[in-house]
Amino acid sequence: MRQREQPPYGNSDAGRVPQVQKWTMAKKPKRADLPDDLHLIQAITAAVGSAQDKHQAAATLVAAGGPWPSVYTIAALGFEELGKANLCLSAIMMRDSPNSEELVSDFWDAFNGPKAHRAKSEFAHFLLRMLGNSMPLPVYEQVIREVSEAAEATNDRKFRALYVDFAENDVVLRPTDVTEDEAREMTDLLGSALALIETHQFLPVAEDDDADELAAYFKQIRDGLDYDAIAEDIGDDPAKLVEFVEQIRGPILAGVDSPPAIIRTLFPSIPFDDGTDGAL
Repeated sequence: MRQREQPPYGNSDAGRVPQVQKWTMAKKPKRADLPDDLHLIQAITAAVGSAQDKHQAAATLVAAGGPWPSVYTIAALGFEELGKANLCLSAIMMRDSPNSEELVSDFWDAFNGPKAHRAKSEFAHFLLRMLGNSMPLPVYEQVIREVSEAAEATNDRKFRALYVDFAENDVVLRPTDVTEDEAREMTDLLGSALALIETHQFLPVAEDDDADELAAYFKQIRDGLDYDAIAEDIGDDPAKLVEFVEQIRGPILAGVDSPPAIIRTLFPSIPFDDGTDGAL
């Protein structure tokens, strides 16, 4: 008599590996175009909503006393979602620029390329560096270095919070190496970035319900932008770039309603009245 075949882990189901349907993310070819404005706006609102959800989840774990590695990971991923939203906004604003082909390549590298986690963190740290305080910006190279180093540290600690690893001397590295202070700081950082978006309203958020209207709004801005004026004001001079950014950043931080002179120069075809209810 043929014996009944036994399951691989005996008669009990306790140790049996569950049979689940396999699912893998399809490998996407590198695109040579950008999503249209409408889909980029939808991605922005989804990313901001995702960041808000992750901040709430991280804050809930903070209130419960951890676990701190999970707190850090969730908050860091929410921070990346805000970077993704800023990345999509930059694509909307600059899609018609003279360097549009390079823009497309850079966009996809930062969105889902091999170093995308760090790139999206850089976009979020750049937001905080620009609008997080009113101190004058340092030289261009220092701004880029600060943002890059901050993003690298955030990304490294996120992966430390996720996985066990070996140091160079084979010392075992554990997720629990990430401390309570680090987890709380990352959660606060995400909260600060979300607060800036709410204060300055430069990103559409999940509550915005007319993406078509927003797409038309961004197109009006883009169509009115004088790229020659930007090239003339900045050129290849990093010092002029910092000066240019300060002319826009200063009034934003001061809460001035009337657009600064540089905005009127860059958008000569868009009518402004007293600046309180102009097209921009």
